[in-house]
Amino acid sequence: IYEIRPQGCRFYPLIYDSDKKLCVLDQECPRLNYFTQINNLT
Repeated sequence: IYEIRPQGCRFYPLIYDSDKKLCVLDQECPRLNYFTQINNLT
């Protein structure tokens, strides 16, 4: 979607963790400090 962003967070700084069966912040995203993890959205 955003071609100028790094490969690790080109779409959003989220990745799907198949072991946990939920989306988590991508620890390889170089701009991870701009995002906050929110728990228990359900």
